[in-house]
Amino acid sequence: MRIRIVNRQSKVKVDTKQVREWVRRLAEHVPESQGWGELCVMLVDDEESGEIHGRAFGDTSPTDVMTLSYRDEECSMFDVGRSMFDVRPKESQTPSRMMNDGEHRTSNIERPTSNTLPPLTAEIIVNVVRAQEEGKKRSRRGKWSAKHELALYIAHGIDHLTGADDAIPAERKKMRRREMRWVRGLDNRLDLNRPQPTSIDID
Repeated sequence: MRIRIVNRQSKVKVDTKQVREWVRRLAEHVPESQGWGELCVMLVDDEESGEIHGRAFGDTSPTDVMTLSYRDEECSMFDVGRSMFDVRPKESQTPSRMMNDGEHRTSNIERPTSNTLPPLTAEIIVNVVRAQEEGKKRSRRGKWSAKHELALYIAHGIDHLTGADDAIPAERKKMRRREMRWVRGLDNRLDLNRPQPTSIDID
């Protein structure tokens, strides 16, 4: 799976090299048999999150993280001057609320198969501003930070690429436990627990 990180916001300073490493580590949980060709993680602010949310799901309020999929011939992130969001999800793709204490949305992701040509591109759109705000709130309740929150959003998006579906409450709880375990694994490897600056930087 090819990985691409695109930072489309400037309100929060982000270490994109570190984010790429998180994504690379988390993507190890996606079996090769799933057949995803490309994963693009888009880092956005509230304004663009609301814009994308509106185009994809008809709700213009900003949200924390969204997961979408496209066929390469439908929408290419490498098309110069073209927004990858020009193509709306298929009518068969319907939104569903994902996280117990968040607002994650996903289309009904089309799953790659051995006969799928061309391969599908997965897109995880992450609201960095929301991660910063929620991470600060939760930091008062224990070892948590904006980095943890951002990593959790990414982990949730990647969990969907494994085939997980949290439309059923019991499955949603399983996903959350699994994603928290993945984020704790990043703690050990990527020093997520180092002291956080008082500014809004996430680097």
